[in-house]
Amino acid sequence: DPLEQFLTDRFGSLDTATTAFWAVYGAAFEELYAAMPQIAGTIVRIGEAGAIYDGAGAVRSELAVTSVADVRAMLTGLLEAHERAERDLVFRTWSVGVGDAGDLHTDPDTYREVFDGIDSERLVVSTKYVAGDFYSFLPVNPTL
Repeated sequence: DPLEQFLTDRFGSLDTATTAFWAVYGAAFEELYAAMPQIAGTIVRIGEAGAIYDGAGAVRSELAVTSVADVRAMLTGLLEAHERAERDLVFRTWSVGVGDAGDLHTDPDTYREVFDGIDSERLVVSTKYVAGDFYSFLPVNPTL
């Protein structure tokens, strides 16, 4: 709640399509890495959030990153901090899809829209080799 209030006060809303929004998270990652230098990086994902994933009142999540613009802003904003901290940002592409970025894992066009022009030694894209989640008999993932 305090973070949500800070972001709303600063940006007027939870505008996940701006890199400045993600720079706030980037600053937090930089503080974490300075305090715990043994951490090699962070894994992020999109699409799996909301009350079903909340942790017994201790944590809560919101589903706010749903568009290609949101994902690109998130990656750009977070990568700046990870590059400065010399840590890896692992982006897990398979998720429950919502919005125009919801088919990122299985649609080569969406995949290109998200990643074209984003070039960083610190970005690791984690993609499953099948066009689904847990079943190895599914077809090969077309984004590969």
